[in-house]
Amino acid sequence: MNPKIADIQEAVCSLYGITLQEMLSDRRNRHAAWPRQVAIFLAFDGTASTKTEIGKQFGRDHSTVLFAIRAVKRRMDGELALNLDVLRKHLGIPTSGIPKATPEHFGKPHVVPKATPQHFGAKKKKQVRPYRASPHSARNRGGKARSCMTCGKGFMSEGPHNRMCEPCRGRDYDVMGVAA
Repeated sequence: MNPKIADIQEAVCSLYGITLQEMLSDRRNRHAAWPRQVAIFLAFDGTASTKTEIGKQFGRDHSTVLFAIRAVKRRMDGELALNLDVLRKHLGIPTSGIPKATPEHFGKPHVVPKATPQHFGAKKKKQVRPYRASPHSARNRGGKARSCMTCGKGFMSEGPHNRMCEPCRGRDYDVMGVAA
C-alpha cells in the first residue's frame, strides 16, 4: 500500500509540531525546512511519484526535491532513523535500503566523507603563488608602486614625494636630474 503525499505531509507535521501551511510556505528557516525535507524524502521513498510530481505537491521544483533527499541521507543519525522508522510504520511504507535505527546510531552522528572536486571529474585549478613580500616592505606598509625618475627602474615608495629608487638616491644629481 502506497500512501498519498498528503498523508505523509500530515504525519510529518504532527511529528514535528508544525502546521501544513508552515510546511508548504516559502520560509527557509529550520523550523519549517527540515520537516519539509523529511516529508519530501518519505514521499520519494514511499510513493511511486516522480520528483517533479512530489515537487508540485510541496510547491517546489524537482531540484529542490533532489536536494531534500540528499540532505536527509547526509544527516542520517540515530534520532532521524528512529523518526523515519516510526513514520514508515505509521504510513505503511516498507523499509528500503536506508539504514534502520540501531543502538550504535544513537549518540553518534553519521559521518559523510567530504567530496572533493576530483570525485566529480573536475580538473585541478592551477595554483597561484602568493606574493612573498617581507613584512617590512613598502607594499605591506601601504606603499605605492612607482618608477624611478632617473633610471626608470620600478620600486615601492612609502612617501608621497619619493621619486627615486634607493641606488639613485645615494648619487648627487643637479637640477635637471643628471648625475654630477
